Amino acid sequence: MNQQERDYLDHNLNGDFMPSVVPIFPDGLEIEGMSPIDRETYYEYQCPDARTLLAALDSEASMYKLPVNGATRPFIFRGQKEAHWKLEPSVFRGPSKGHREKDVDTANRFRGHVGAGANDYELQPFLHFLEGIDRLGLFLEDESHKLLDHFRSKNISQDNFFSSSSFDGFDGKLRFPVEKQLRSLALAQHFGIPTRLLDWTRNPYVALFFATSDILEINSDVSNNRFAVWAMPQILLEVTAKFKFLKVVEIPKFQNENIVAQQGLFTSHIPAFRSESGRSQTLPASKNNDRFPYLDEYLSDCAGDELHQELLDKLKGKPLCFTLKYNEIAPIRRKLDQLNITWASMMPNLEGATKEAVRRSAMQNYIDF
Repeated sequence: MNQQERDYLDHNLNGDFMPSVVPIFPDGLEIEGMSPIDRETYYEYQCPDARTLLAALDSEASMYKLPVNGATRPFIFRGQKEAHWKLEPSVFRGPSKGHREKDVDTANRFRGHVGAGANDYELQPFLHFLEGIDRLGLFLEDESHKLLDHFRSKNISQDNFFSSSSFDGFDGKLRFPVEKQLRSLALAQHFGIPTRLLDWTRNPYVALFFATSDILEINSDVSNNRFAVWAMPQILLEVTAKFKFLKVVEIPKFQNENIVAQQGLFTSHIPAFRSESGRSQTLPASKNNDRFPYLDEYLSDCAGDELHQELLDKLKGKPLCFTLKYNEIAPIRRKLDQLNITWASMMPNLEGATKEAVRRSAMQNYIDF
């Protein structure tokens, strides 16, 4: 934001000329009889039952209404199988259970990334993905094609094309990803490649499906576990993007039926190590300086900017996190089936039909608690 834009915003805030800048959730909005738990960087609503969660996400729910004139405020949504999971991009998480990986210390990975732009762990899978896309004859963004061509030009044999040694001396990695690569990176994220992006949807029921789709068996050991649906006020993303790096990434929907069905989009809050002009950039860090911040932490941190803080104070904006116990999942499944939100509709192809068949078979022994 340049100085002229800052002056304009400051004038309008102090002059009260911005009627749209009203508190999103004054003092923690009560929703469907639930008062939130203030988790500092977000509000958690612990839903007592499925009916309450479904009512909270309904289009007529109070969270969508502005407190002044009843106009609606847009949100984007994200579902997570475990309520305790953080808003952390997949490439920065520790290795999954049973997965063997040399660099299992995420703090060391973070220090290597921030200190020297050592992000090969993200770049390698992405290059594999680009190579596969190109072999299929599918469209690649120009900047992603240039990145792939750079490695091909090294005359590296196919056997070690993506080995760690092939990254030695590659100055391009310090500028990865440039803005024009984000759409290709989002496509890779959508199909399961770990990236710095977080995936979201504009449809709360799609988020609800992804929060619950992998919960296939419930017993007494897990019945009290909670899943989560995050609701992110879009204005909070817009405000953050005015003051520091934040991108909302949309993938072209042409010939991408999954994105259309899922109403998907992505956020990026971790910038490249260097800007596209080649200048070093300060990367965000947690309070302990041992990892990148979770998205909710990033959105609440004004980094000492008084104008940014003033706007956050006026908005009182925080993400919302609705949680529900696994033992309340049966009514959720019935509602999603009624809405035809299944793997077959989220992935309208043979892969989706197969995943739905497997899911339904796995649920034959489903037990309600």
